[in-house]
Amino acid sequence: MERPSKLAKVEICSTTETQNAPSEYETTEKDLPLLSNVDDFRVHHYVMKLTPNFNTKIIKGVLILFIEWLDTQKLAESKSFPKLILDACCLNIQQVRSLKTVEEYSAKQALTEHSKQGIRKNFHVSSNIDWFAPVNGREKPLQFSVDKWALNIYGWSQSSLPSVIRIDYETREDSPSIHWRPCDGNNYHLDSRKCVYSPAPPINNRGLFPCQEPPCALATWEAFIQVENVYLPLLTSDEPGEILEVEENIATHYFYTSIPLPMSTFAMIIGKFSLQTTLISNEMACEMNSFKVQDTNISTNPCSNHLSYPCSFGDPKESASQVIPVRLFVMEKDCIPLLHMDKLSKFLLCCLKTCYETLGPHPFARLDLIIMPKCFPHMGLANPFMTFLSPSNFTGNEEPLFVGRIPHEICHSWFGLLIGALDMTEEWLSEGFATYFEDIVFRKTFQCYFPHKTDAEVEKEYNLRICLRFITLQNELRNTEQELHVLGSKYGDSQTAKNGLVPIKQFMHVHYYKGYLLLWHMAFLVGQHRFLQFMRDYVYKYHGQLTTSDIFLNCYAETFKEDLRSIENSVSIKKLKEDWLESNTLPAPYQTLDLLKADVEFSDIPLFSPATDALQRIKSIFLLLKAGKVRIEDLEGLSCSELLILLEHVLSLSEEKRCLKQCSHELFTSTIIFQPEKQNPEVIHRWCEIIILCKDKPRLSIVKQFLYDNIAMGVYLYGELMISEKLSFQRAAKKVYHELEDMYDTATKRLLKEMLF
Repeated sequence: MERPSKLAKVEICSTTETQNAPSEYETTEKDLPLLSNVDDFRVHHYVMKLTPNFNTKIIKGVLILFIEWLDTQKLAESKSFPKLILDACCLNIQQVRSLKTVEEYSAKQALTEHSKQGIRKNFHVSSNIDWFAPVNGREKPLQFSVDKWALNIYGWSQSSLPSVIRIDYETREDSPSIHWRPCDGNNYHLDSRKCVYSPAPPINNRGLFPCQEPPCALATWEAFIQVENVYLPLLTSDEPGEILEVEENIATHYFYTSIPLPMSTFAMIIGKFSLQTTLISNEMACEMNSFKVQDTNISTNPCSNHLSYPCSFGDPKESASQVIPVRLFVMEKDCIPLLHMDKLSKFLLCCLKTCYETLGPHPFARLDLIIMPKCFPHMGLANPFMTFLSPSNFTGNEEPLFVGRIPHEICHSWFGLLIGALDMTEEWLSEGFATYFEDIVFRKTFQCYFPHKTDAEVEKEYNLRICLRFITLQNELRNTEQELHVLGSKYGDSQTAKNGLVPIKQFMHVHYYKGYLLLWHMAFLVGQHRFLQFMRDYVYKYHGQLTTSDIFLNCYAETFKEDLRSIENSVSIKKLKEDWLESNTLPAPYQTLDLLKADVEFSDIPLFSPATDALQRIKSIFLLLKAGKVRIEDLEGLSCSELLILLEHVLSLSEEKRCLKQCSHELFTSTIIFQPEKQNPEVIHRWCEIIILCKDKPRLSIVKQFLYDNIAMGVYLYGELMISEKLSFQRAAKKVYHELEDMYDTATKRLLKEMLF
């Protein structure tokens, strides 16, 4: 591919012309360009007014940028004409203007001058300036040009660099940064309840508003959302939205954030929700917050290393808050069974308290859980102050997926949001960490949701989840490109996010599970209790900052240098990087280990040795199944994880068709095991794989229904249906895709078209 800097430019536009990006968003590129010249300037505050139109699927936007030029002397001495480049895509830019303020005004000063309680009045309101209204003499037209990935702005001299810029624009209907979707069903135009939301990857928010995409460009923001008052907007915001005015059924909602964050963390959803309720009230949270904060080994001011903002780590009252208020918003009707609703508040209380005890103060003072439409492309997506969850997390009565998913997304408040990766390719610093601590929280909260489970059962489930992750990781390493298996950054290119546009990447778990294994390995070397204390200290030291793999590993090496030196053959950071971060495989002994083989020896591998008895029992049942000797009592009482591993054994028979069909018949005819109406989507997905492998046409309807109901989980099954070489299966795959095509995002469409046509 051509480097982003060589992308063809179009003609320069004046302030009165609208310039459109290419007519259709379509790309075969692998790397996501990061073109904003962050070394020259930083946008430290955004003020935006967004007006969505649900009929045209267009958002009319006005964006005010408050800019800090980093080296004005260097720019003044430069012979080249200074230019401002913003990451942008699929936007129709109408005009760009420099605003001359009537008073000296700095966003950074405004944010630090106000207390946390008064921050709502921080910028737009307290300055007494209406940035959206034209004022004669305060505006200067600027020149701009648009290419596929950037908005280029210029038209000033070195001596008059703009500090405030206004951009008027409209989004495009095909922008990957915005999904216009029905709240119920699969037809946007026929559904009276519609929504629009920001899906984040692969291009984040550059198709919603021009911004600086590189993570180092931290900023605060305010947003004014103008929408019909039958719609409710929810945004990443310190406080719930406030309605400023209602005029002719159009309400203006105000949101703000005082914490400087990368612009990729901005999130929005606007829709008609079928349910709005409070799971943990402010009063309930206050009653719970009377506990002592755990000690750390950090003696200096924990907030001295990050930009100034109202930080919970530096506020004694906030740092003692074990629990934060939680609201629940549900898009689709009846997508959460009453069984789960009754237990959800208690479960969340357990999760929040455990996260606090393990990682320290909650970074964000509140949480909105939003249950998205079934077309949402992810199982979960953590944002500051709110989390998007697929309704698939709540289906099935037996061990619903949210019991693991909610802890994972809450842990992202610390890893991925509070502490971000400086290099976007080092996703393991977010996903691997959240997965590791998801297990810590799961272990302590599982009984909150399943009080009838014994300690031994919880421990068995915890150990089997580790095995399932390893099996999933091995399958991905065998079946995906090796280039996607490298965790660390070894490309040294700050102008791209390596492989950021590869469609299959958003469905992979390599960064999750390989990073998780590395953290488990590091914990084993020094002991988990000490490792958890180290991680807590790491959070205190680096919160509010961006880190790298090198920073984390060097911090670990410095903390445990005596321990690592005393280990036989010693352990070096260089070796850890080579084996885990720079390699596209797993290190020994994991590389050749197969947990599904009947004669495998793993009792000496600490990661899996606690699961030895449970794995051997499952293998025994599988061998009885192969021999046709399994009894009902052998299958009774299998937990969700035990059943999943048993089904993985059955799937391993793909080359033994006769044996596969015999085992499948035994399972499908057992009402104890085959209960798709009660089981969670992870289990049903395995049933679907077995149905396809067996070419079991009478049960094809189960696969089709799964694809309709679990859009975020069905991509793999499309591929399996096509390679089955059974015409009726291939037709079914194409039929379902055509019916759901408008529900898929651009990257998923590209991937599925490659599979199907």
